Amino acid sequence: MSYATPTDIINRYPNRDLVQLSNEDPTITTVNTTVLQQALSDASAEIDGYLGGRFTLPLTDPPAVLNRQGEEIGRAHV
Repeated sequence: MSYATPTDIINRYPNRDLVQLSNEDPTITTVNTTVLQQALSDASAEIDGYLGGRFTLPLTDPPAVLNRQGEEIGRAHV
């Protein structure tokens, strides 16, 4: 389960930043959502690593802060 989606991160951060982070080719002008999804999945796995010892996973109703943290960690993983 991902705590954030590519749409979430696209809505939070400037498009130009995400295009640059998600593509190696500087001529591409669109966000690579496949790369974003992988980064967000990695971020969710990292979050789960911290939560797993305390909570039953997957969380049925994750708090909104996990969405934001998932986006931030995911952005760092791109």
